[in-house]
Amino acid sequence: MNRNPKADDFASVTAAELQTFEQILDQAIASGGQVLITLSAGRTSANLAAAIGQKGAERLAAALQGLLTVRGHVVDAHRYLERDARAMGMNWSLFAPLEDKDGSTVPDRPTRTATLT
Repeated sequence: MNRNPKADDFASVTAAELQTFEQILDQAIASGGQVLITLSAGRTSANLAAAIGQKGAERLAAALQGLLTVRGHVVDAHRYLERDARAMGMNWSLFAPLEDKDGSTVPDRPTRTATLT
């Protein structure tokens, strides 16, 4: 067990900030997906030609692909940070409650990202 309270404080602040970062990325991905849904459904309900908004939708999909790649890197970073904290006996839950997650440290192998086309 770690006997350094400053290290535990550091680990706890880092864990809380990492959790916030992950949640922001998930929200950004969800928002981007919703924009694509609205764009497609709105075009259809407005009886507009299929070409309307196509290039914009492609750029939005590319932006989402970038966000998913970033999210994959953050998930990997989380795994490495948690591994190091465990090895050093750090307590990263001083500012609990953190997320109660099923399989939180077992990312897909290899890290996968979705390709939106």
